[in-house]
Amino acid sequence: MRYSLLTPILDKIIMTKVVQLPQLKIVNLKPDQVDAAVALLHGLWHETYAGRLPAHLVVQRTRDHFRRHLEHRAGNCWLAWLGPRLVGLCSTSANCVEDVWVGRRYRRRGIATRLVDTACKHLAQRGFRAAQAGCEDFNHAASATFEHLGWRKVGAESVHIAPGICHEALVYTRPLPLKEAS
Repeated sequence: MRYSLLTPILDKIIMTKVVQLPQLKIVNLKPDQVDAAVALLHGLWHETYAGRLPAHLVVQRTRDHFRRHLEHRAGNCWLAWLGPRLVGLCSTSANCVEDVWVGRRYRRRGIATRLVDTACKHLAQRGFRAAQAGCEDFNHAASATFEHLGWRKVGAESVHIAPGICHEALVYTRPLPLKEAS
């Protein structure tokens, strides 16, 4: 490349056009983040179930309902932040990975993978040798995620979620790495 008096100026112009992409961070749910987590969970739940359940059942899932739900997951809930934006969450209960939710426009970017991996590491640290997860048969994004991550479907059960509405609840499992001795 030929050097000219304009080279330093052009380099500066080119470098000022670089935009720093936000980094994905997975963090444990903190008390000051509960409102954001509730808003995300409420919105995604309604987006997923509003067309599948009778309206009187949908309206029962209020923000207060999800706040109580997340309070029971204290210490076992992780949030996915893309820069300043909350884009997903995941929790555990016993040896189950639950509440794997990622905003529609942020899917297929590895966010669910990172959330599930974080939850599984937590379960392994707690001494579990296997993890379970479940989703409804109509939730193709969830079942595809678990299958892509190597989880094995071990069963399905018909669940009547409202009069005249029945879905298959799919159950997945995967072994967890043994906790290494220190």
